[in-house]
Amino acid sequence: MYRIWYKVFIISIIAGMVGCGSQNNTAISATDTVDHTTLSKPPDIAINIQSNELFVSNNLKHSILVFKSTDNGNALPARVMSGTNTLLNKPVEIAMDKVDDEVYITNTGNNSITVYSRTANGNTAPLRIIKSPAKN
Repeated sequence: MYRIWYKVFIISIIAGMVGCGSQNNTAISATDTVDHTTLSKPPDIAINIQSNELFVSNNLKHSILVFKSTDNGNALPARVMSGTNTLLNKPVEIAMDKVDDEVYITNTGNNSITVYSRTANGNTAPLRIIKSPAKN
């Protein structure tokens, strides 16, 4: 019995050293109450298979979160698009353009579609915006 537990212990140490598993950053313990994901009413996701990324519209926090598609648990996003320059306002749906490597976001808060580079990060302005003119 001792040898079995010893082997399990050694294997888990080696797995941790070589990076087995695909978790990005999971909760430290079951009592950890910090929300690393910052998810808030996420209505849509899009997966980019080529980059192994999961894009999540984070509606109530006016942001787009990007996770590794293999993340698990209370993971930190790899990138977060948010801020006034992004023009994100209650983002809902996400569409991926694999040809031009762009991400299209529908925003219900300002009735617009904003377009970003797939690698956009932080308070980045959109490449393009589709929006009706303001009404008086």
